[in-house]
Amino acid sequence: MNNISIRLRAVADFINHSVIADIGCDHAYACIYAVASGKADCAYACDVNEGPLSHAAQNIAAHNLTDKIETRLGGGLAPVCGTNAETVIIAGLGGYQIMEILRDGIALMPAVKQLILQPMSEIPEVREYVVTSGFSIESEAIVREGKKFYFIINCAPGRTDAYGEEELLLGRPLVREKNKIFAAYLMSEIKKTRAIIKKIDGNTAKDASLLRRDELVHKLRICEGVLRRNAHV
Repeated sequence: MNNISIRLRAVADFINHSVIADIGCDHAYACIYAVASGKADCAYACDVNEGPLSHAAQNIAAHNLTDKIETRLGGGLAPVCGTNAETVIIAGLGGYQIMEILRDGIALMPAVKQLILQPMSEIPEVREYVVTSGFSIESEAIVREGKKFYFIINCAPGRTDAYGEEELLLGRPLVREKNKIFAAYLMSEIKKTRAIIKKIDGNTAKDASLLRRDELVHKLRICEGVLRRNAHV
């Protein structure tokens, strides 16, 4: 399958169980790639909207995979509660939405052995939710598509050591490894954060702005410190 994005390919490459459920599947590209490549034996492609799910069904049929990928309409994990899904993928949604989906439904899916999460926002909050909700973060990846960076968080049931502030912000596995894309992300974040701080400093700062500035300065120092440790990549 050649038309899958770098982001979704990286998501699918984390799959390590044979039955997957893709929540918010859009056009089912991740499911199709996973099954066609042998990463999974079968899949549930789920979406809350009929339009994308109809397109997903058409794509699945075009790849002759209707006997292995089933489309299901519904919100969150409701369409796959009670199924044999072992790996749950939630990619391309906001962090708060991902956390809400997990809060509402993951307890009803005891067969789940893996979560693959790709939040578009609130990434530190998602990490904190995962590690305080009976899951551990096994690994992470960061990929770059055009000018955008995407974090993919691979989780499994089980407890983990508490995360520190730096690890919540940037991801424990990524902080500990040497990664060129991660270094590029840090440089990008440092540049953007410095620009925002400069803009705040150039205005007549109110209390809220000063508080925001302090938060940004703190984030800047964390990113700069991690980048220094990764300087040789």
